[in-house]
Amino acid sequence: MRSNILLYFFCAALITIQGCSKSDSTPKPQTTVNSIAASSGLKLNNVGDYGIYQFLNSNGDLTQVKDNSVNVGATYNTASASGSAFQKWKITRVSDTHYTIMNLGSKMYAQSYNNNGTQVLIQNKAANIDAQLWSLMPTAGKIYKAINKATGLSITDNAAGMTLIKTYTNLATQGW
Repeated sequence: MRSNILLYFFCAALITIQGCSKSDSTPKPQTTVNSIAASSGLKLNNVGDYGIYQFLNSNGDLTQVKDNSVNVGATYNTASASGSAFQKWKITRVSDTHYTIMNLGSKMYAQSYNNNGTQVLIQNKAANIDAQLWSLMPTAGKIYKAINKATGLSITDNAAGMTLIKTYTNLATQGW
């Protein structure tokens, strides 16, 4: 009888400890950030780690899915913060050097795409392709550049419309 009580206590303690594991991957809710200085910066150290982030440009605008679209092939643009899920991104570290970027509103992934000779950023369903893999590297403080694995080009803000993918030249429009 005494050994049954000890066994019960041990199992209950083990379940409690397991439930409090530090490896719990549930993302913490993120609030809208209005400046790069106030951001957390990218903190994904291990393969499989992920977090919810926003892509804030030098003007204080956020990257979003244009018109809150849930369609494959929809493009991205920048706009003032609205708090929308379409301005939030689940970034997952998938290797030592690459990440996937999934939009929380559409549940689709950022992908480079050749649109009649112009590289643009679109959303697509998850696919195991280099066009959906991104190298996110700090350039200064909490400012990062996002380089596509397939093209070697950088996500670049285009205030006139679609977010483009261009050669990285350290422009303010290429820092996030």
